[in-house]
Amino acid sequence: MLSKDEDVLFQIANRFNIRHQSAAQQGDYDVAFLDWIFWWYLATIELTDTLGSRHLAEPTDNAKTADGS
Repeated sequence: MLSKDEDVLFQIANRFNIRHQSAAQQGDYDVAFLDWIFWWYLATIELTDTLGSRHLAEPTDNAKTADGS
């Protein structure tokens, strides 16, 4: 189950004319916003990928480091 904040982020993607571009979505805004939101979402994915990779690369207390210590 999503938190309220997480749910609102999905509402932005689903209720506005961003993803599916259906008649049920809100779309009364300049098309320039589509370009902006695309790059914002792409940057968000890049950030989560980078943070996830960094987290996986960090040695744990129980794991040995590359030099064997």
